[in-house]
Amino acid sequence: MRNSSSLLTDCPPLGLETLKIDDFQLHASTMRHYGLGPHRGRLNIQISSIIASSGSTLHRIRSLFSVALDENRTTDESRNDQLETDFRKTAGGLNEDDMFDGGWCAGRNDPLQWFEVDARRLMKFTGVVTQGRSSLWSSDWVSSYKVLLSNDSHSWVTLKNGSRDLIFSANREKEIPVLNTFPKPVVARYIRVNPRSWYASGGICMRVEIMGCPMPAQFSSNSIRYRVKKKCPQLKKPEATAARNQNSIDPNNYYRRRNEVTTTDNLDFKHHNYKEMRQLMKVVNEMCPNITRIYNIGKSYNGQKLYAIEISDNPGEHELGEPEFRYTAGSHGNEVLGRELLLLLMQFMCQEYLSGNTRIRRLVDETRIHLLPSVNPDGYEKAYEAGSELSGWSLGRWSQDGLDIHHNFPDLNSVLWEAEARKWVPRKYHNHHVPIPEWYRSTNATGVSECETEEGLSFPESLRLGVAVETRALVSWMEKIPFVLGGNLQGGELVVTFPFDRTRSVTTLRETTPTADDHVFRWLAFSYASTHRLMTDASRRVCHTDDFAKEDGTINGASWHTAAGSMNDFSYLHTNCFELSMYVGCDKFPHETELPEEWENNRESLLVFMEQSAASPPTISFTPSVIAALHQAPDGSGRVGGGGAPKHPGLAACDEAHLM
Repeated sequence: MRNSSSLLTDCPPLGLETLKIDDFQLHASTMRHYGLGPHRGRLNIQISSIIASSGSTLHRIRSLFSVALDENRTTDESRNDQLETDFRKTAGGLNEDDMFDGGWCAGRNDPLQWFEVDARRLMKFTGVVTQGRSSLWSSDWVSSYKVLLSNDSHSWVTLKNGSRDLIFSANREKEIPVLNTFPKPVVARYIRVNPRSWYASGGICMRVEIMGCPMPAQFSSNSIRYRVKKKCPQLKKPEATAARNQNSIDPNNYYRRRNEVTTTDNLDFKHHNYKEMRQLMKVVNEMCPNITRIYNIGKSYNGQKLYAIEISDNPGEHELGEPEFRYTAGSHGNEVLGRELLLLLMQFMCQEYLSGNTRIRRLVDETRIHLLPSVNPDGYEKAYEAGSELSGWSLGRWSQDGLDIHHNFPDLNSVLWEAEARKWVPRKYHNHHVPIPEWYRSTNATGVSECETEEGLSFPESLRLGVAVETRALVSWMEKIPFVLGGNLQGGELVVTFPFDRTRSVTTLRETTPTADDHVFRWLAFSYASTHRLMTDASRRVCHTDDFAKEDGTINGASWHTAAGSMNDFSYLHTNCFELSMYVGCDKFPHETELPEEWENNRESLLVFMEQSAASPPTISFTPSVIAALHQAPDGSGRVGGGGAPKHPGLAACDEAHLM
């Protein structure tokens, strides 16, 4: 089954969302202020990467906002308005009046406004996708518009329905994307969207993607006139104008070649639904039966099995001294790129192993690798059904029962930090293998009024939420296999995050919160980011608001946005496995034509990060006797305790520690 967007148009997006279209290619009639300029009129762009990465943060921001106003509200309405403005400017950096607002907004609300894209070459335009403005506070969207085209940006042709201008129905709210396809494809270089009506209580604001196919470089002006005449007879008079100055439009195909990235890997570059994913994994297993094994870790809410593939020289066997590594993807079902990258990775490793690639053979022989491409298959099916350009920012993100799987783990940070506050660490309580609260393991673990751990440590009521069946399956998997290193692939940004993901203060939205092994985590994060094609590129455009390239493409999770119960923190505190999150692309659900380039962007990083599971951090070298001494606590019980004492001297020793 083809997804709905591919059924509606055979041409891919130009690349406003994926940033293939430069800011300089976007123009507008007017803008409300620079932060609402045309450079922000990209599909799915967010006002803050805090919101982009964590839907749960939105609820916390609004709660803090309400509390702040209640505590400071006066009878002076102007003072109250100022309080609201001040909070918006300071709450976690969510200022919507700076350089990074949530879309393009016209400076005036009238029918003379327009948003323009310069494709820099001739394109066969087939449709337009629109959203309203991304905002916590405002509601702005366009409800209808016209489309105009040109080859010189001076003379414009309006798409028509017979003799009348064609008016497209657009959005009814600000987040759900709406695709309008043209009656016939139209060839031009420039395209304008001209709003005709908008939400009465808001203004003219848009986020846009254009659908179109590039025309051959040798495409002549005569060819344009013939094509438009045959396919769009209603545009008889203006079509000659649209074909004018053809020789000046990228005659050597420069712009296309400059941005093009190709791959020589013979892999299956497409989006795979659940059935196709299972079939592909089976094909890989049949190609490489001696080094692969397919198994499942449980089922989703809707009963779909959570399939994983193991790649190892002895599939199905844990070997003493051989580290266990895992990649997971798709905990947010709409973040599809990670899912496809893991499917590509398993194909690549099988092919390269068979061809005798010494690097891949060494990796397979020395590491037991587990790839779980779809943690949330139920959510994925929702996003897949809508299509790559129409799933928006959140459709399919949550599990079928409405839970964010990545942040659905027990909040062991609170337990550990309270033990530290009571000075129970290290004698009475350790900073490793932190136990899971009993309430979490109960079959009906939803909200409860009071809950304490066996040690008498309280658990925040606001965090005692439902537990997804997918999360339970992950916890059992993580407890069964002694993983030493893991990476979960996310989407919507270009950055690698590492624990802790939660700030110590529940009222602080952003604050660096390091672990005792912060130097190790920073090295692991850098190993992925530095080998990615774009993450550390200082010249690249930011995805939303944060320029992570300035931080070498890495950031402490809590320094970005606080989130309790993350998979990363749980993995580290409960199982002693180092877990990081890789945000592998600005576009959560790229068009399948983008997959070869995304594979090239991430391939080396995926391999380098796996290789770290059998390596120690740089400048650190430990003999087996030193490792044993470092793992031995003063009381002879095992690990050195204490919040300030690192738990792991090196990843190569992690597997040994699991077996102690």
